[in-house]
Amino acid sequence: MTELNFPPGYRIGEHGEYQVIRRQPISEGVSNTFAEVYLVKKMKVRKKFALKVLRPEIIARYKRSVSDFKDEILFLMELRHKNIIIIDDYGTLKDREGMPSFYLVMEYIEDGSLIKDKYSIKKMLAFFVQILDGLRYLHGKNILHRDIKPDNVLIQHDAVVKITDFGVAKFLESDELVSSVVGAPAYAPPEQIQRTGNLSFASDLYAAGKTLYTMITKKLPEVGKQISELPEEYRNKKWHEPLVRIMRKATENDPADRYTTAEEMKKDVLAVYKKYFQRMPVQILSPVQKHVSRRFGIAAVIVLLIIITFFGQRFLRQDYFIKPDDSPEFRNALAGGIELFYLPAVSSQVINEYFDDLNRKYDGNDKSLFYAAMSAAVIGKYGESAAYLDRAVKMYPDNVDLKITLGKAYYDAGKIFEARRTWKEVQQIQPENLKVQRLLNLTLLLKKD
Repeated sequence: MTELNFPPGYRIGEHGEYQVIRRQPISEGVSNTFAEVYLVKKMKVRKKFALKVLRPEIIARYKRSVSDFKDEILFLMELRHKNIIIIDDYGTLKDREGMPSFYLVMEYIEDGSLIKDKYSIKKMLAFFVQILDGLRYLHGKNILHRDIKPDNVLIQHDAVVKITDFGVAKFLESDELVSSVVGAPAYAPPEQIQRTGNLSFASDLYAAGKTLYTMITKKLPEVGKQISELPEEYRNKKWHEPLVRIMRKATENDPADRYTTAEEMKKDVLAVYKKYFQRMPVQILSPVQKHVSRRFGIAAVIVLLIIITFFGQRFLRQDYFIKPDDSPEFRNALAGGIELFYLPAVSSQVINEYFDDLNRKYDGNDKSLFYAAMSAAVIGKYGESAAYLDRAVKMYPDNVDLKITLGKAYYDAGKIFEARRTWKEVQQIQPENLKVQRLLNLTLLLKKD
């Protein structure tokens, strides 16, 4: 198979707007990949993106021209869901032998591996619910993923799941041929491995069940075999049998015996989560809580995970924060808002609205502003998130951690110069801070100071 191997510094795009940083390694277990992936810098916005190039011989194999894919690419670019990677751009190119192909430009998730030792079983289940939410969205658009596996699930900020490589089969017309190109054997269902072509939503859910096995055990599942139990070290856990039942059903050999919808599978996973992992909240004091939705979801837990794991637990220590507004009413309202983060039944939108109202009604403190910023970021309101953090930094100008977080919010909002300026201020205070240096590396294309 032809290797494109665009070298570092190579320009891709009609006007050379994407500069190659490096080629991304091919996932283990994929013997016949259909594309190459590169980390690139987009010159115009000075941000990093992942750029995927379809191999030219794939187009030739299916006897289609590059222009045939335009409508399909535009369709994928319109997909918007918090658990689906965003396709930002596309274009055409030719390989070194002049064969035509096209590329997709997607948001880049740095160090976003799903399988990490630091992730607990509880956290993995929270991630898995998001995977199912993403699949439910794709299936609702009548898109089969066909290659669900840990390598195609990225984690943003140690909290938000991003499914990538979705919609591969929209570019390919024959199910029988697709199954020979797409899908890692350890996660692919029997009908895909045997190339029968009878793929369905249950096929994606089979791969999801195998993925859950790897998330929990950090081991590859056996090719083509139903999951019947976990390794011995997990069998004394109370949650072992309930989770195994879910994986067993998902990986039945006959698709008719599996889960048929992501929502059905999610319901069973949430039942296990609530029974064995959910922390019981204390009484919520704020009257605003009376209007909180009772629909079950996992987004609120994800916001809490962002705060605890990515931005540091000391933000949650009560003795760390100075409280400009210390009225009993404010304290009660803030306590009620914090409890929202422990409730899987509360959506991120509700949490954001709660803290937005809280900080408008009261002067607030850095803790309330921080929660408001994080809840805004989870639902994609990066500009609003940066505004809250800027307000907090002005309240506590010596708080280095807040400044680092403010810079990240600027970066996510596309305000690269503001992000660099903020991180440079931190670097002057802490010149040996490696985290700040890594963040500054994200803005290498900017004019050197």
